[in-house]
Amino acid sequence: MADDSRTRSAGDTASGRSGLARRFLERIAPLCSFLAFCIAVATAAWVFLSGRQDVSAHDFKNYGYSFSSPEDALRSVLSMRKNGEFTALRSFDVAFNSSVIDEKLQTLTIHKVREYDGRRILFVSYKERGDEKFATEAYIRDAHSGLWGPTRYEYYDVGDRDLSAEMRSWLEGSTARG
Repeated sequence: MADDSRTRSAGDTASGRSGLARRFLERIAPLCSFLAFCIAVATAAWVFLSGRQDVSAHDFKNYGYSFSSPEDALRSVLSMRKNGEFTALRSFDVAFNSSVIDEKLQTLTIHKVREYDGRRILFVSYKERGDEKFATEAYIRDAHSGLWGPTRYEYYDVGDRDLSAEMRSWLEGSTARG
């Protein structure tokens, strides 16, 4: 019996150590999983946020492009496209067109809407750099998303002669306005 008690004591001590290790691993595993999850979320947030850049009207100047002459502007825009510097292109667009877009928004009038071939054609007028403009804007609805978006559709694309003539007359600024 003495041998049995020694065997049991030695076994209990060994199982006590393995039980302690098991309990430690059971408690540390969820902690490691939680830590790994936090690191993954932080990394994803950093990658997402560091890649985002707000577009400023003056950021394109930080890229070293020159727009001091038409020749320089042409070279700069082509270089931006070639180099894939789309943030610089957007910044230039904001700087160059923001006042024109503001003026267009403030003076935009939609005179009439015609529907043809699944598109809606808007007959609009607005001011651009002080000049009154008349245009037709075509929009089509995306079947999948249900959103309306612009599409190129000019009077010479239209198969309906009356609508084509109406669009052309509007663009030429004739009595079709109204």
